[in-house]
Amino acid sequence: MIDLSIQNFRSIHEARLLETQNALSIVCGLNESGKSNLIGAIQFAITGSAFGHKAGTTVGGLVTRGQDKMAVRLMIGNIM
Repeated sequence: MIDLSIQNFRSIHEARLLETQNALSIVCGLNESGKSNLIGAIQFAITGSAFGHKAGTTVGGLVTRGQDKMAVRLMIGNIM
């Protein structure tokens, strides 16, 4: 099972993916629609860094403009 929750990460105000069976997901969309930000959010959840922001440093550049905070939660199986 994969459970991904994103709030105020760059251009993504709110998104949730819950996958229970399929082993493959395809992300497609127009230019500037948030595909790279989705990948960046997953990278941030796994490594703590994304788009040049290193783990442990300020994440201000990753927060949606006009918002105070962001959250990314990724759970794979029983691992969060």
